[in-house]
Amino acid sequence: MPRNQFQRMVFAFITVVITVHAFVFYNIYVLNGDMLRSFNYTSSVLTAVNKQGGIHNSWFIDRYVKEKTKPAFPFQD
Repeated sequence: MPRNQFQRMVFAFITVVITVHAFVFYNIYVLNGDMLRSFNYTSSVLTAVNKQGGIHNSWFIDRYVKEKTKPAFPFQD
């Protein structure tokens, strides 16, 4: 464990970098993998990410929401 302020800062930075990357990759592969593959017509998540030029969450989430949701009342858009 860190013994002084500098070591604590380095330890915190490394922890944040590892945690954030692990969270992002988990979300891409486990939670959004099927959606990415179906929208890009590919068999793997990496191919889908490369085909669309990177991770653009708003693009496929907006598309998914528009395709899968219907208005509760007829007067809504």
